Amino acid sequence: NKTTFDKIRLFETHAKTENFGQDVIVAVIDSGLDLDHPMFIDRLASQTYWKDFIDGDNYPQDAANEGDAGYGHGTAVAGIILQVAPRAKIMPIRVIGPDGTGDTNDIAAAIEYAVTKGAHVINLSLGTNDKDPAIEAMLSIAHQAGVLTVASAGNTGENTLLFPANVANNLTINPDKINESLANAQRLNDLLAITGLDQTSVLGVSSVNTSDTISNFSSYGSSMDLAAPGESIVTAYPNGRFTAATGTSFSAPLVTGTMALAIGEARLLVDPQVLLGLSVATATNIASNNSSHILNSGDELPRLDIYNFMRWGMGWETQPTPEETQPTEVVTETVIYQDDFNNGLGKFAYYDGMFGGSGNHYYEQGFIHTNNTLCKSNNSCIETRLGGRDDFRVDNMSSGFAFNFTLEKETEVQLNVDLRTMLASTYESDETVQALIYVDDHFEGNNGAIHITKLIGGGISQNDSGWVNVNRSLGTLSAGEHFILIGGFNNKKTWNNEVAKVLIDNFKLTAITTTN
Repeated sequence: NKTTFDKIRLFETHAKTENFGQDVIVAVIDSGLDLDHPMFIDRLASQTYWKDFIDGDNYPQDAANEGDAGYGHGTAVAGIILQVAPRAKIMPIRVIGPDGTGDTNDIAAAIEYAVTKGAHVINLSLGTNDKDPAIEAMLSIAHQAGVLTVASAGNTGENTLLFPANVANNLTINPDKINESLANAQRLNDLLAITGLDQTSVLGVSSVNTSDTISNFSSYGSSMDLAAPGESIVTAYPNGRFTAATGTSFSAPLVTGTMALAIGEARLLVDPQVLLGLSVATATNIASNNSSHILNSGDELPRLDIYNFMRWGMGWETQPTPEETQPTEVVTETVIYQDDFNNGLGKFAYYDGMFGGSGNHYYEQGFIHTNNTLCKSNNSCIETRLGGRDDFRVDNMSSGFAFNFTLEKETEVQLNVDLRTMLASTYESDETVQALIYVDDHFEGNNGAIHITKLIGGGISQNDSGWVNVNRSLGTLSAGEHFILIGGFNNKKTWNNEVAKVLIDNFKLTAITTTN
C-alpha cells in the first residue's frame, strides 16, 4: 500500500505519532469479521463488546462463503482501519448477511449499541438509496454523544450519494481561515465552532485512485464531504489471507482510522467533536483533476491529507503568536547499520522453520547472490526460499534473515530496504507469496508484522513483484536489544528448487534524533 499511503501522507504522519490510536474503540458495523485472523490478534475490543444482530448472539463471525457478496467485507474494512491506527481496538458488530444485504432496523440498533458500549468512532461501509428515519435518529444520538461516524458514498458511479453518506454538512476546505485564526492567537476550537465544523454528524467518503481522479465506480456529488483512495488496498481477508480491496467501502475506513489516530493522541488540541469537519478543512483540493465531477464553477473536491489533518489537530508546525517564538527543530539522522550485501551477509543471520505456529515446513533455504540479474542493479542480494504450509497464517512464517541491534537510549528508528517477491515459474492460480517485516515481538505472535510489500496470486498472470522499496518508521524503540526479521511464506507445498522466494537488498536502519 505504499503508493496509496504516500498519497495521503500516512507514513509521514506515523513518524510523528505517539500513540497510534491506543485504546480507541472503533465500531465496524458490517458483515462481521474473521475473528481468528492473525491481523486481529490483540486488536479486537473485549468480547463483551461484540454483537451479531443477524444471528442474535455475541459472536459476529463472518458466516459467508467465498463468492458470496458479503464475504470478507467487514474483515477487509477492519484491516484497513488498523493499518492507519494499529493500536486501536475494533468492536465488531454484524448487521450484513452473506448476500451483502441487511435490515435498516438492525443498522439503527447497531449504531445505538455502539454508542452505548462506548465506541469513539463508527464505520458504516454500507448504504441505501432511501433515507431511513431510525438510522438518522441514531446518527443524531451518536453525534450528541460525541461519537464520530464515517460512511462510504456508494459504488453507483453516479452524481448522488447513498444514505447515510449523503447527510448534508456544507463543509469547505479552509486552510486560510485556520492560518488567520492562529495568527490572531485565537484557539482553533473557536474557529471550528464559528465555521460550523463541529456540527458534522456523519462524514460521507467517495473513492479516488492514486492519480487523485474520482474512481469510475464511486458515487459523488454536492453532498460528498471527502474523498480518499479506494482502489486495490491490500488488507485482511478471511482464513488468514489478504486481498486487494476496491470500493468506497474501503475509502471510508482510511478516514475512520484517521479519526482513531487523532483521538488516541494525548496532545490533541481540539475537541474530538470537530475532527470530522477538520479532515475536510485540511484536505487537498483535487478539483482540477476532476472537471467532469465538478457541478458548479468554484466547487471544491477535498481529498484526505492525514498529515495536514494531524498537523492542525496536534499543533504540529503551527504558526507562533506574537507573544511567543517558534523553537528551531533540528533533525539528526545516524545510521545504525547499512548493508548492500556486496561483501556477504554482514550482520544478518539466516533462520529456517522456527518462527511460530505448528505443522511441517517445506524446503527452506537462504542464499547470498553475487553479480546476479535477480538482484537490484544486477549486483548482490540475499534470498530466502519459502516452503509452503498446511495452513495459510501470518504467524507461520517459513524462513528469513534476522538482524540484532542495540540502542543505548529510547530512539526513533527508520527502516529502508528493497524487497522482491517471486513465485516459482510454475504455480497454482490461488498461490500467493508474501514478504513481511517483523520487529521485536515476533516470537509472541504476529503483532510485529508491520508491512506486506506485495501479494501475488488469485490468478494474476505474473510471478514477480519487481523490486519494492519499503521506507518505514518503526516508531520509538526503548533502550536495549532489538531485532528485525525479514522473510515471508507462501501457501503451497513444494519440494523442488523452483520454490517461492523473497529477495532482500540495500538494507539501512537509521536513528532519528530531534532537538530544539
